[in-house]
Amino acid sequence: MFRQVVVAMNDPYYDGGPSGLQIFGWVCGVLSMGAGIVRLVVFVLMRMQIREKYNLRGTCVEDCCYSFWCASCVLCQMMAEVNIV
Repeated sequence: MFRQVVVAMNDPYYDGGPSGLQIFGWVCGVLSMGAGIVRLVVFVLMRMQIREKYNLRGTCVEDCCYSFWCASCVLCQMMAEVNIV
């Protein structure tokens, strides 16, 4: 780590801005957050439709919480409810 700092300080082309790797990490983080939000919305909407279709009890808040904290559990529950498994 210290060597990288010294090299950056002695590099005449280093402008003090973020490196390409830092930018790549930031872009990957933003994309994965976006994918997580899309997954959450899709799972919540699917759970709501399944609850309405099969007349199951539950609330939108519960759907959001379950989908956020344990997406794999939600997916298994939905598949079992519509007899896919």
